[in-house]
Amino acid sequence: MISKRRMVRAYTDEPVDPEVRERILAAANRAPSAGFSQAMRC
Repeated sequence: MISKRRMVRAYTDEPVDPEVRERILAAANRAPSAGFSQAMRC
C-alpha cells in the first residue's frame, strides 16, 4: 500500500524488476479515475 505521495525527479537508467513493474501496473488498473467510469477489461 502506498502510504505517502512524493515526487521523484532523480531518475536512473537502472531497469525496473519485472515483478515490481507488474505490481505497479496492477495497482494502477485498480485505481479510480476522475471521469472515466467504465471498467477496463483485459
